[in-house]
Amino acid sequence: MSLEEGDNSMKITEDGEGRPSLNVLFVEAIKSPLLSSNSQVQFNTLDLIFHFLSSEGALDKLIQVLVEENIADDVFEIL
Repeated sequence: MSLEEGDNSMKITEDGEGRPSLNVLFVEAIKSPLLSSNSQVQFNTLDLIFHFLSSEGALDKLIQVLVEENIADDVFEIL
């Protein structure tokens, strides 16, 4: 297997080929910590979201997925 083939097999796309995008995986990964009963876990998750969105690499697509998955509701519930 060449390096190129390995890279293609690990690539996660957004084109609906049955694999979720990295944006969707990120949002799914932060849902449970946001809903945790532990306030420290919630605050650390909010900190992660803030740092990720304030970085230069934040994508419009990620923001769109955050909105579509109602993450804002969870954030406001914590605050």
